[in-house]
Amino acid sequence: MDDIATEPFEKRVGRLSNAILIRPGNKRYAEALLLIREIEASFLHDLEALPVGQGMFREERPEESPIHVLGYNTKNDGPNDERRGIMIDYFMQAPILPPIQSQSFMREWGLEPGPVRFAKFERYLLRLMQLMKNQPENVGSRARWQRDLDYIRANWPDGRRA
Repeated sequence: MDDIATEPFEKRVGRLSNAILIRPGNKRYAEALLLIREIEASFLHDLEALPVGQGMFREERPEESPIHVLGYNTKNDGPNDERRGIMIDYFMQAPILPPIQSQSFMREWGLEPGPVRFAKFERYLLRLMQLMKNQPENVGSRARWQRDLDYIRANWPDGRRA
């Protein structure tokens, strides 16, 4: 494989997003798992290189969340429920998330799988639904956010696989 660590962040995230969608039984599954682990290792280096930050909720928010960076969205032409479920499963159990903004921002999302990540993702989905509640053009997205919220509550209670 290429030297992953030298690739631009966006390219690594794109490759990761594609690799997590390759399922067992696919002839490229073993290769995808190796790629995922290499990219995760590069993220650890990226995280250490981020500024420490100003602490929780004191700094400007980035435009994207770590899960959105992975390709998660609820647009009409976005990933279907099954693909979003695969993304959510990866996100909830990933040993490290795509690092953005600062170390303190990433701590908000949980530096490791577990209750912190679950709670942040739950709040994130609830906030998106609240922000978009009066926008008729986002009815489909709100319904998909609700299904995703139901999914994490059923399958990842307290951040652990049910």
